[in-house]
Amino acid sequence: MFEDQTYEVVLERLLSNAPPGIDTRPGAIYYDACSPAAAEISQLYIFLDSILELAFASTSNGKWLAMRTSEFGVDPYEANSAIRRAHFDVEVPVNSRFYIDGVYFITMETGKDVQVRCETPGIIGNKPIEGSSLIPDQTIPNLQSALLGELLIPGREKEDDDSLKARHQKKVRKPAKSGNTSHYEEWAKEVEGVGEVKVFPLWNGRGTVKVVITGPDLTEAPETLVRKVQEYIDPEPGMGKGKAPVGATVTVVSATIKTIDISIVLKLSNGSDISGVQLLVTPPFEKYLKSIAFKSTTVQRNRFGAILLSQNEIIDYSKITLNGAESDVELSEIDIPILGTVEINEQI
Repeated sequence: MFEDQTYEVVLERLLSNAPPGIDTRPGAIYYDACSPAAAEISQLYIFLDSILELAFASTSNGKWLAMRTSEFGVDPYEANSAIRRAHFDVEVPVNSRFYIDGVYFITMETGKDVQVRCETPGIIGNKPIEGSSLIPDQTIPNLQSALLGELLIPGREKEDDDSLKARHQKKVRKPAKSGNTSHYEEWAKEVEGVGEVKVFPLWNGRGTVKVVITGPDLTEAPETLVRKVQEYIDPEPGMGKGKAPVGATVTVVSATIKTIDISIVLKLSNGSDISGVQLLVTPPFEKYLKSIAFKSTTVQRNRFGAILLSQNEIIDYSKITLNGAESDVELSEIDIPILGTVEINEQI
């Protein structure tokens, strides 16, 4: 809006307002007095442009974006800690600390089979493998075995600006009200640990609603999280004791994982090797699959070809198979495609 208010334009305007008879040539006193003022004023115009962008959700960022979206009831999701099960051979007290893979877990109750919360918010608490040994941070008498168990509530990172903008836009353009599909999606996402949501109205007759959820980062939702969402939205089917209105029978389920194994035969440029190319193409393959999750029911084989040909290390490819077939992969409406093995062979 103010991009035309440059230093030169502002200076010319100041000089044009000089009293009659005043020397305004470069080096004159009046010119030297106006020049630094013009520089500061032009900077203010730049700041005004920035402030104007911060006023609109589509061009805002950070805390300013959060302030804007909160006016519509859309607040950024804060990071939450993963909650896991842990198994001990003796009773351990509440608030006992255990270490594994760079993070600490704290017991949330006293007992042998207890829930533990990761001290560090985010997805880091989801990563340690079930069955791994926990190292106590303090002496616990007679403790011989401490094992990390299943993931109960997945940890989630703090929401980024792009995700917040998308939720704000959906809230404004498709407002959640009166138990419409957007309302069910909003209710499900109010439960800590839920990632994406897909709603199927009338899926099993009148008054029925299926709510399909994922964990953070498009992972399969643990059974504990599914139960938590079910209890929040509709603990007693049709009775209206949760968020769902009276008469609505809601079924909450997890999305299912569909693994996509890829085999490729290609021609490499001079100096390139298969291992390097495999590392190069894996991230964009994963990005493509994540981009279509809950949005498309087809994994398109030609999209992988386009990714391959965009790499300078690859001259051409002669064959791409997905899950053993030279064809697209069809997904169910609740499938989440994830990348499995990537096998690359060089064309002879």
